[in-house]
Amino acid sequence: MNKETNEIRLSEIEYKILQILKTDARTPASQIAKQLGISRVTVSRAIESLKNKGIKFSVNFVEKDLVGIITSDSCLSEECFKTITGDYVSLVRADSVEELEKSLENHNIKNIIIAHHLGKRIVKSALYCDYCGGKIESEPIIYKRGKKIYYTCCKACLDGLKRKIDFNIKNK
Repeated sequence: MNKETNEIRLSEIEYKILQILKTDARTPASQIAKQLGISRVTVSRAIESLKNKGIKFSVNFVEKDLVGIITSDSCLSEECFKTITGDYVSLVRADSVEELEKSLENHNIKNIIIAHHLGKRIVKSALYCDYCGGKIESEPIIYKRGKKIYYTCCKACLDGLKRKIDFNIKNK
């Protein structure tokens, strides 16, 4: 866990497994493996990694103890949504009421609701293309070759990756 940002970084597989376990924490590894198209051993290792990262399989995963649900005329955080009336609803997280008040100074606040949460916020870490090295913004294209799993951002990179792997195998 990164203590500066209070985030727990998860791989794509760990994140997908956690989403399944949040629905039913008793889902067998074999069922998760079949659902995700990976081996049961990979699922078991990912679950062990989640445990080592301090994840307990419950639904309480938030970043700070307090969350201010705020209506204003501008975005106040990354977690911001525009309403049909043109106002913005922002989720502002803080450790105390004083910290929340200080972060809202000099803003035109229309309404505020303060909620209390326990636990940590889960953040999915970035996945990068195994061919071009670019950040994969949407669902990755998964290519399995033997025991290795590769991730690509598009069909062109997948084709290039296959050619590169075949070339490396032929020239060994």
